Amino acid sequence: MSIEKYGGTEAAFIAKVLSSQRSDRETMGLKKNDDDHDNNRQMHPVGSAYRPASRLVRDLALALSALVLALMLLIRAGPIEQSAVDSEMQLNEALASLASSLNNNDASRLPLPPLEPSKASLRRKRALSDAINAMRCMLLPSCYPDVPCGDNHPPMKLPQGKQWEQHSFCTGDLASASQVAKSKNQKCLVYSFGVHDSTQWEERMAKEFECDVYAFDPTSKFEEKEIAPNVWFHKLGLQGSDVDVSQTHSALYDAIDPAKLRTLGDIRKLLGHEERQVDVLRLDCEGCEWGVLKQLACSNDSEMVDQLMVEMHFQKNLGIATDDDLLIAADAITCLEEKRWGLVSQEFSGCDPIDAEYLSHMHKIIKQDTLYMLMYSTFRRMPVEARLYKYNDPDYSSKFTTREVYTMKNP
Repeated sequence: MSIEKYGGTEAAFIAKVLSSQRSDRETMGLKKNDDDHDNNRQMHPVGSAYRPASRLVRDLALALSALVLALMLLIRAGPIEQSAVDSEMQLNEALASLASSLNNNDASRLPLPPLEPSKASLRRKRALSDAINAMRCMLLPSCYPDVPCGDNHPPMKLPQGKQWEQHSFCTGDLASASQVAKSKNQKCLVYSFGVHDSTQWEERMAKEFECDVYAFDPTSKFEEKEIAPNVWFHKLGLQGSDVDVSQTHSALYDAIDPAKLRTLGDIRKLLGHEERQVDVLRLDCEGCEWGVLKQLACSNDSEMVDQLMVEMHFQKNLGIATDDDLLIAADAITCLEEKRWGLVSQEFSGCDPIDAEYLSHMHKIIKQDTLYMLMYSTFRRMPVEARLYKYNDPDYSSKFTTREVYTMKNP
């Protein structure tokens, strides 16, 4: 690769570019090439910060030409091996493309090198890919860990007025917990978050299992008192992790006031329940569940609960509006599995079409025919010594059993 050739061709080309720059500056404001330039000069007089597109292209071309010349001088001096340059032909082609773009005033065709993605960008991409896989696993039978109820009976529903709110859970486990509590002169304990304007389920739980039931909702119009036998209401909600709960609510309900949110530990302390286990925690907070689940599962708060009933939403205005929200939801699922929370029941229902708008990534997770989907999941926390199975594989590290999947048709 000789300097004579570059001195005879490319250097002359760069000199031509420099000459073109000087000529352009001399004629700016003195000659009118066309009507557009004339109008531009009237709007932006000589001396202003405005520069026509042709001048911007030439300025960029000059900078690129200087870089090319510096590269050629370094090659001649020897510090850069010839292999560092693609080839002499590619360099000439780049210069020819530069000349063509300069003549056509087309900045979009300038031969700029492609930008390499940053390490942070690659990590983000991998994290989103992992999040999509975690969310997809939650929806696939025999993918997320399954566990049976403690008495090996299938989960049951508690009948109530609204059929679509009849969620299955381990009723036998709660009955056993009630008997154990009675032997200690106590009652089983149920927390229900997100009751809105109905406490049918809570009242039925208090009656059927003789539990102390505490209902919570920061948006409800109920008064803070015992609203039914053994059912107490508090205008509070569960605090989530890294989530703006004021933006996560159905269009059919009011927004959540963050000032009325507490952690589960704070609520237990407020009610004097530090020494009591929460036998069932029900969560239906219209989109705040992912941040709440992450806070519960990724901390020690989940050890305070035996069964966890969650209404899961996947829509934009119900909790998954951004990539960061998707990462939070995936963190919640991952922590649930790491803390040995297995699925005992998974049921599907429909949501109102007014809420059926999804983040683009969610279309990789849910099917087109389930766009109006809500999912009701019940988890049971397993002791460390329990033998579990996943993917029906006895060699899987955390070991899980296969569950029965109960599916409700969309209304």
